Amino acid sequence: MPYMLYRREEQAGRRSAALEKRRFQDLEYFKGLYPRSVRRCQSFVEACCDRYDHPGSPIYDEYPDRVLLLGIRNRILEEMREQGEDTDQDLVWLLTLQEILRRRAIS
Repeated sequence: MPYMLYRREEQAGRRSAALEKRRFQDLEYFKGLYPRSVRRCQSFVEACCDRYDHPGSPIYDEYPDRVLLLGIRNRILEEMREQGEDTDQDLVWLLTLQEILRRRAIS
């Protein structure tokens, strides 16, 4: 029955969309559990990564350059210092890598 194949594909597509929605909800929930200082840092990281989130961006290279990634981290640290925020550079590095990885996974 050929029509059954189409139904299976539609059902698989709906399951995939539901799974993606659930992952997004989980991510947002767990981000909400971050301590306040980490949430502030995360907001700076997301804002900086938004500027790099475009087609052809080097963050989507197969193997992003470490120097580029460190440069992104340093820009985030500079922006935070300009806003009077002081944070650990290792935390910013970790959040930056995590955010880039998340963006690469959904694109």
